[in-house]
Amino acid sequence: MLYLNFRIALWNILKNPGFSLINIGGLAIGLACCLNQMPFSLPKAQQKNYSVMKTLLDKASNGIT
Repeated sequence: MLYLNFRIALWNILKNPGFSLINIGGLAIGLACCLNQMPFSLPKAQQKNYSVMKTLLDKASNGIT
């Protein structure tokens, strides 16, 4: 079943290369934008926890406990 899905997808890419390039490019740009925004979209409480955890990890890597 999965093989058939990949075969149909490949056939559609070969049949319409321009349209497929636009769709795949748009998907890649959209994913890159979403992944780029993730660390900066944390709620305030999570940002505080993130900075505390970062501080603890920095101290641990420097040998300070």
